[in-house]
Amino acid sequence: MEYELQPLRIIAGWKVDWNTFYEVDPTSETMHYFEGSSLLQLSNYNLYRSIDLEWRPEKDVNGEFILRVINISTSINPKTKKEVYDFDWEDLYLEFSSKSRKEIIEKIELLMLQLPPFIQKK
Repeated sequence: MEYELQPLRIIAGWKVDWNTFYEVDPTSETMHYFEGSSLLQLSNYNLYRSIDLEWRPEKDVNGEFILRVINISTSINPKTKKEVYDFDWEDLYLEFSSKSRKEIIEKIELLMLQLPPFIQKK
């Protein structure tokens, strides 16, 4: 059986960078839907935040969803004079885990609505 991508209510300002998050719960028969470094990545460059979703351990039916909110800082490339975005995986705004796909969907949609902007320290 083939599954569709998980429907999500994407809020204005958010961009889908990567999506392999399917409308399927983890079982031994569906583990191939839970491989890869990220299942979903959303970014909002006005808020300077990114939301990343993984399944860990990869392909393990006993694993769990790991949801992270990543701060995005900016700098100016001295050669091109263009703004460069740096995703700070070391200093996360939030990390949340759950075995429930429904709980993860609710958390993602709530975060898109309520995340405050990241204020970069100068």
